[in-house]
Amino acid sequence: MRKEVYYLIGCMLLLSCSGNNRVVERISDVPFTVLNEEILTSIPGALMCSNDFVVWQDPREMEGFLHILDAESGQELARWGNIGEGPEEFTAVSISFSYPPFLDVIDLNNGNMAKLHISETGEVEANWSKLGLNEESLSVLTLDDSHILHVSPLGEKPFRLVDNNNNVSSYGTFPAEGGVSNAFEVYQAAVTYGAREHTLLYSMMSFPYWAMYDYKDGELNLLWEQGDAQNWRKVGNELQIETSERGKSTLCLTKKHIVVAQRDVETEGEPPTDARGRDMRLLPHSLFVYDKKGILSTIINLGLPIIRIAGNDDASLVYAIVADPDFKLIKIDLANIG
Repeated sequence: MRKEVYYLIGCMLLLSCSGNNRVVERISDVPFTVLNEEILTSIPGALMCSNDFVVWQDPREMEGFLHILDAESGQELARWGNIGEGPEEFTAVSISFSYPPFLDVIDLNNGNMAKLHISETGEVEANWSKLGLNEESLSVLTLDDSHILHVSPLGEKPFRLVDNNNNVSSYGTFPAEGGVSNAFEVYQAAVTYGAREHTLLYSMMSFPYWAMYDYKDGELNLLWEQGDAQNWRKVGNELQIETSERGKSTLCLTKKHIVVAQRDVETEGEPPTDARGRDMRLLPHSLFVYDKKGILSTIINLGLPIIRIAGNDDASLVYAIVADPDFKLIKIDLANIG
């Protein structure tokens, strides 16, 4: 594997940030490090990181679908996890670096959960347990050693918090008041958790709405939410979306920032109308950097299609899988940005 540092050549532009008086920097000369050029898959799945490891998922791989890499060198240390019907295999996978230093791998069909402890040399020890799931759970996160969060578009509230005694509490709000009959379609959301500050970021995929929650002592409390209610309205019992703008679906948290992989139309132009399926021309080339209150400060134009991103919430590091044209894992330090 070759390790290189690329410097993106370009200029810095300034633009006004709508909705506030802050000036947003548009940058195209941010250095990044290529950690691994051997992301060999037809399409990368989940990407996540901790202080010591970066993990990416190959959703098409039947044996060893998790690739565990050293976060500093990018070297692959181990592969783990098999798809199948066996007692320690998975059929519908949910993965998260949640309560450090563990990596949780959950089968959303049967509730089997493997809590992985990874040694410095990449040796994986799995402790298995059984979760009480229902068909509403689309993603699961361990928030601390006594509470697990279930996320679903189908509940009365988006979050179900389950403690070690199987006591269940519901939290959060959906953008529109009252239930809607098409909730499964319109309320699909991206969720990421910052264990250091105990903050949960929740973002709709179908339309522009996102919210930040604080987690403490088994409770979730809303810190802020953003979204224009004029973008949607209820017709009967159905929520109708009245904007073509999509929500922020590829996002992560670092120590100081919220980072979103998003198309910068001013630089990249509108997406091609003839693109279909997994056309790489549809992918964003930019990282939008927000502060922890959801205020945009910087747009980084990488100039490469961005597929997945992950942030280290204990540092200012963002990891990304890009197409160049083969898939590569890169690392960007935001310490001096925004």
